[in-house]
Amino acid sequence: SFPLSRLCLSLPLFFLLVGSLSTMASSPMQFKLKDRVQYFSVNQREWYKATVEDFDATKHTYTVRLDGSNYIKKATTEKLRPLYEKGDAVEYYSASQLGWYPATVISSTKHTY
Repeated sequence: SFPLSRLCLSLPLFFLLVGSLSTMASSPMQFKLKDRVQYFSVNQREWYKATVEDFDATKHTYTVRLDGSNYIKKATTEKLRPLYEKGDAVEYYSASQLGWYPATVISSTKHTY
């Protein structure tokens, strides 16, 4: 699925750095089919869990299905972000140790990265 990701903890906020920005910028398709993502609804001003169902290479848009519904949405990468769930491999940045460490997501809360 998505490249190993990095989580930077700065209590009480979490910040997310995903993969290599240079690699991501050069590729029009950042997500793969069946990737778990979060979709941002401009109207609701909220992120929703979703699954990538299609990618239109011509328009650089994704088709995603929102969890628990039959809602299908079209979205550009600006409205999508990776969804990290229990068991996903990530890297954690320790500000006190000034370094990245392997980690596994054990739980998550509803928050903005």
